[in-house]
Amino acid sequence: MSVVSQLAGWESFYLIVGGAAGALIGLQFVVITLVAERPPEGAAEASAAFASPTVMHFSAVLVLAALLRAPWHTIAVAAVLWGLMGIGGMVYAGVVTRRMRRQSAYRPAFVPVSFYKLFGYPTGVGALVARRDALARLNRPWFAGGTVDFVSVTHGIHQLRAGAEGYEDGTPNFLDVAALGAGFDLLESVGMARVSAHVTALGTTLLDGLLRLTHRDGNPLVNLYGPRAFRDRGAAIAFNVRDARGRAVPFAPVSERARQRNVAVRAGCFCNPGASEAAFGWPADTSRTCYDAGRDAFTIEGFGECLGPDVAVGAVRASLGLASNAEDVRRAVEVIASFAE
Repeated sequence: MSVVSQLAGWESFYLIVGGAAGALIGLQFVVITLVAERPPEGAAEASAAFASPTVMHFSAVLVLAALLRAPWHTIAVAAVLWGLMGIGGMVYAGVVTRRMRRQSAYRPAFVPVSFYKLFGYPTGVGALVARRDALARLNRPWFAGGTVDFVSVTHGIHQLRAGAEGYEDGTPNFLDVAALGAGFDLLESVGMARVSAHVTALGTTLLDGLLRLTHRDGNPLVNLYGPRAFRDRGAAIAFNVRDARGRAVPFAPVSERARQRNVAVRAGCFCNPGASEAAFGWPADTSRTCYDAGRDAFTIEGFGECLGPDVAVGAVRASLGLASNAEDVRRAVEVIASFAE
């Protein structure tokens, strides 16, 4: 059987893919037209860096599909044309990369960095990378050690230091900062592409394992926060264990059982109280009443009792990184599975 006759079996596939690509090209132009009515600053640069490549990708799919739909008598011509398209794609990828680096429409004002999330150690060391113009727009009404040029108790005045020094409270953790060089060297030696592939594989396995867990009656054992597909999220996976009635199991016993089995997880409300309140669905009126009632002797347990058994207070978080492995994931799923009723 010739290669040309073998390709005939793919006729419907390339017809569908090529037609979809053509439709998406048209849709992309509709979006570009709508944006052009109110162009933001730097829109031309951003369009060349992000919109044009999308059109080119769809166009390439359309052309490749059309090439294989043509009635070739030999595969050689189509193969050469596909090869030229591939070479052109590689060149265009370099052009797009250069455009993305040079465009100014999309530039983050602040980028938080947690070093222990990058390479596991040292803990408690991080940075906030800020653009100077964004930092200048902030108005900090308080101060801490090392952030002021002067302070007067008599006159009730102080002056923050200029730039980033006005936001660096206290003495930097210079002992642990010395370890950062070794951490970056480690990441460079391993390669971020390999780290990403490693974490993606483990994260996908962990998500699948958690989402498959059920009680004996078939009700889900885990309530997952965030996207259910790993491609849409990062490597920190937050969830709550649910009992057979669908109510959240307090995070403390989950964390304690994991600790007893040498599985390290984090538990609580973490570092984003606003996101936690939204994710847990705390009723605004009830939660305010519970906050006020617990002012003299606040405890998480008391707050949870006040909100009621149907409302989660805190969650469990499993984080994956360079040092994680498949056995870690297996044991983590095993710990959560032990709560099934």
